[in-house]
Amino acid sequence: MSNIKIRNTKYPFGKTQGGQIRNTVHDGTALLMTVLILNSILLISLATAQLIITGVKNSGTQSRSTEAYFSAESGSERMLYEYRKGTNNCGVSGPTSTCVFSKSLTLPSGGASSYSVGWVRGSATTTGSTLVFISIGTYAGLGRSDELDFGY
Repeated sequence: MSNIKIRNTKYPFGKTQGGQIRNTVHDGTALLMTVLILNSILLISLATAQLIITGVKNSGTQSRSTEAYFSAESGSERMLYEYRKGTNNCGVSGPTSTCVFSKSLTLPSGGASSYSVGWVRGSATTTGSTLVFISIGTYAGLGRSDELDFGY
Protein backbone atom coordinates (compact mmCIF):
# COMPACT_ATOMS: atom_id res chain seq x y z
CA MET A 1 0.00 0.00 0.00
CA SER A 2 1.22 3.48 -0.66
CA ASN A 3 1.49 6.42 1.69
CA ILE A 4 -0.86 8.78 -0.06
CA LYS A 5 -2.61 11.32 2.10
CA ILE A 6 -5.79 12.90 0.93
CA ARG A 7 -6.22 16.41 2.11
CA ASN A 8 -9.55 17.76 3.09
CA THR A 9 -10.15 20.84 0.94
CA LYS A 10 -12.76 22.23 3.28
CA TYR A 11 -10.30 22.35 6.20
CA PRO A 12 -6.84 22.37 4.65
CA PHE A 13 -5.07 22.80 8.01
CA GLY A 14 -7.12 20.42 9.98
CA LYS A 15 -10.43 20.72 11.73
CA THR A 16 -9.32 23.24 14.36
CA GLN A 17 -9.62 26.60 12.68
CA GLY A 18 -8.47 29.73 14.62
CA GLY A 19 -10.58 32.85 14.52
CA GLN A 20 -11.76 35.93 16.34
CA ILE A 21 -14.19 35.42 19.13
CA ARG A 22 -16.62 38.30 19.05
CA ASN A 23 -17.55 39.92 22.31
CA THR A 24 -20.49 42.27 21.93
CA VAL A 25 -19.79 43.97 25.27
CA HIS A 26 -16.36 45.17 24.09
CA ASP A 27 -17.75 46.26 20.71
CA GLY A 28 -20.35 48.49 22.43
CA THR A 29 -17.68 50.06 24.66
CA ALA A 30 -15.46 50.83 21.68
CA LEU A 31 -18.38 52.41 19.82
CA LEU A 32 -19.28 54.51 22.87
CA MET A 33 -15.68 55.69 23.31
CA THR A 34 -15.47 56.60 19.62
CA VAL A 35 -18.68 58.63 19.81
CA LEU A 36 -17.48 60.43 22.96
CA ILE A 37 -14.11 61.29 21.42
CA LEU A 38 -15.72 62.58 18.22
CA ASN A 39 -18.18 64.68 20.24
CA SER A 40 -15.31 66.17 22.23
CA ILE A 41 -13.45 67.08 19.03
CA LEU A 42 -16.63 68.63 17.60
CA LEU A 43 -17.22 70.66 20.77
CA ILE A 44 -13.65 72.00 20.78
CA SER A 45 -13.91 72.89 17.08
CA LEU A 46 -17.19 74.76 17.58
CA ALA A 47 -15.82 76.67 20.59
CA THR A 48 -12.73 77.68 18.61
CA ALA A 49 -14.85 78.80 15.66
CA GLN A 50 -17.03 80.88 17.99
CA LEU A 51 -13.94 82.60 19.43
CA ILE A 52 -12.65 83.42 15.96
CA ILE A 53 -16.01 84.79 14.81
CA THR A 54 -16.30 86.96 17.94
CA GLY A 55 -12.79 88.31 17.35
CA VAL A 56 -13.57 89.21 13.75
CA LYS A 57 -16.79 90.99 14.77
CA ASN A 58 -15.01 92.93 17.52
CA SER A 59 -12.31 93.95 15.09
CA GLY A 60 -14.90 95.40 12.71
CA THR A 61 -16.66 97.19 15.56
CA GLN A 62 -13.37 98.71 16.70
CA SER A 63 -12.64 99.93 13.18
CA ARG A 64 -16.06 101.59 12.86
CA SER A 65 -15.73 103.09 16.34
CA THR A 66 -12.40 104.65 15.36
CA GLU A 67 -14.00 106.22 12.28
CA ALA A 68 -16.79 107.65 14.46
CA TYR A 69 -14.25 109.05 16.92
CA PHE A 70 -12.31 110.81 14.18
CA SER A 71 -15.58 112.27 12.86
CA ALA A 72 -16.24 113.67 16.33
CA GLU A 73 -12.68 115.05 16.40
CA SER A 74 -13.33 116.77 13.08
CA GLY A 75 -16.37 118.46 14.57
CA SER A 76 -14.35 119.62 17.58
CA GLU A 77 -11.61 121.02 15.35
CA ARG A 78 -14.17 122.86 13.24
CA MET A 79 -15.82 124.26 16.36
CA LEU A 80 -12.53 125.56 17.70
CA TYR A 81 -11.63 127.05 14.31
CA GLU A 82 -15.03 128.73 13.88
CA TYR A 83 -15.06 130.11 17.40
CA ARG A 84 -11.53 131.55 17.17
CA LYS A 85 -12.23 132.99 13.74
CA GLY A 86 -15.22 134.80 15.18
CA THR A 87 -17.46 134.38 12.15
CA ASN A 88 -19.38 131.39 13.34
CA ASN A 89 -22.52 133.13 14.60
CA CYS A 90 -21.89 131.36 17.87
CA GLY A 91 -24.06 133.47 20.14
CA VAL A 92 -23.10 131.86 23.42
CA SER A 93 -24.67 133.77 26.28
CA GLY A 94 -25.97 132.34 29.48
CA PRO A 95 -27.91 129.11 29.17
CA THR A 96 -28.59 129.44 25.43
CA SER A 97 -26.52 129.13 22.31
CA THR A 98 -27.06 129.20 18.58
CA CYS A 99 -23.80 127.36 18.01
CA VAL A 100 -25.09 124.06 16.71
CA PHE A 101 -23.98 122.64 13.39
CA SER A 102 -23.45 119.33 11.70
CA LYS A 103 -21.84 118.00 8.56
CA SER A 104 -21.67 114.78 6.58
CA LEU A 105 -18.22 113.59 5.57
CA THR A 106 -17.27 111.32 2.70
CA LEU A 107 -14.39 109.03 3.57
CA PRO A 108 -11.69 107.87 1.14
CA SER A 109 -12.95 104.31 1.64
CA GLY A 110 -16.29 105.35 0.17
CA GLY A 111 -18.17 105.30 3.46
CA ALA A 112 -19.97 108.25 4.98
CA SER A 113 -19.69 109.63 8.49
CA SER A 114 -21.09 112.71 10.13
CA TYR A 115 -20.65 114.94 13.12
CA SER A 116 -22.90 117.20 15.09
CA VAL A 117 -21.55 119.89 17.42
CA GLY A 118 -23.52 121.64 20.11
CA TRP A 119 -22.98 123.94 23.05
CA VAL A 120 -23.28 122.33 26.48
CA ARG A 121 -22.55 125.01 29.06
CA GLY A 122 -20.55 128.14 29.80
CA SER A 123 -20.88 131.81 28.96
CA ALA A 124 -18.96 134.01 26.58
CA THR A 125 -19.94 137.08 28.56
CA THR A 126 -18.52 136.00 31.94
CA THR A 127 -14.78 136.44 32.38
CA GLY A 128 -13.05 133.28 33.57
CA SER A 129 -15.86 131.11 32.26
CA THR A 130 -15.22 127.80 30.54
CA LEU A 131 -17.15 127.10 27.38
CA VAL A 132 -18.00 123.46 26.82
CA PHE A 133 -19.03 122.02 23.47
CA ILE A 134 -19.69 118.43 22.57
CA SER A 135 -19.16 116.85 19.18
CA ILE A 136 -20.87 113.58 18.35
CA GLY A 137 -19.47 111.60 15.44
CA THR A 138 -21.31 108.70 13.80
CA TYR A 139 -20.19 106.05 11.36
CA ALA A 140 -22.01 102.87 10.33
CA GLY A 141 -24.43 103.02 13.23
CA LEU A 142 -21.81 103.68 15.90
CA GLY A 143 -21.43 106.96 17.74
CA ARG A 144 -18.52 108.49 19.63
CA SER A 145 -18.35 111.85 21.34
CA ASP A 146 -15.65 114.38 21.97
CA GLU A 147 -15.90 117.22 24.45
CA LEU A 148 -14.22 120.53 23.79
CA ASP A 149 -13.83 123.00 26.60
CA PHE A 150 -11.79 126.16 26.70
CA GLY A 151 -11.65 129.18 28.89
CA TYR A 152 -10.83 132.79 28.16
